Amino acid sequence: MDGFGSQFEAFSLFHAVVVGLCVAVIAAACAWGRRLRGADRGDGGRREVRFAVAVGWSIVGWQAFATAWRLLPGQWDLNESLPMHLCRWNGWIVALCLINGHKGGWRWARSLAFFWGLGLSVQGMITPMWTFGAASVEFWLYWVGHLQIVGVAVYDLVVRRYTPAWPDLRLSMLAGVLYALFTGTLNKLLGTNYSYLGEWDYERASVVDRLGDYPERMLAMGGGALVLFVMMYFAARGARSLWSRRSAVPA
Repeated sequence: MDGFGSQFEAFSLFHAVVVGLCVAVIAAACAWGRRLRGADRGDGGRREVRFAVAVGWSIVGWQAFATAWRLLPGQWDLNESLPMHLCRWNGWIVALCLINGHKGGWRWARSLAFFWGLGLSVQGMITPMWTFGAASVEFWLYWVGHLQIVGVAVYDLVVRRYTPAWPDLRLSMLAGVLYALFTGTLNKLLGTNYSYLGEWDYERASVVDRLGDYPERMLAMGGGALVLFVMMYFAARGARSLWSRRSAVPA
């Protein structure tokens, strides 16, 4: 266990265990949420709403702690401490998705949770970049943060039955382009590499390395993300349509 505490290796047994635990937590939350919604059909879903709002505020607390921790003098690193990575934006977005998504408003938060969170941040769980072991605070900030992002996106799909519409896709694509332009400009000014939109490469290999050199890889990343969003849009709508037809067929 000492090795797990000091070092994390991608595609190792420890990685598989961590991802498996994340999947188990997400499945349990979805099962509990569906149970609450089923029990609340005559009550407007109030218990599920209270559960989701409580989780949403816990995410706010966690993200606030993570942001403050990285800004401490002993943790400060210009290349990592600013809250500019997409996954750190997504942490706040998914919290808003849970806290206000049930009201029918703040549709934008649900849309970004789906397209940005499930579409892009899940890559951080599949191909994690950091080597911090379980004994470090950074390990928990990274994995709990990604669990929250991906978990909320899946919860909104499975429990609250979010289905993207064309305006949701359009908003997520436009917001993604604006984020890339803003973050790419900031990286240029500061010499950083937030969300891999900077000039230099991380020492540890990632899937981004296969997209070419800067600045061409920015176009490849942007184009790939937009194509992924379109695929997710049609997959989600197709799956929801199929589920609706099957549910309508008498047993």
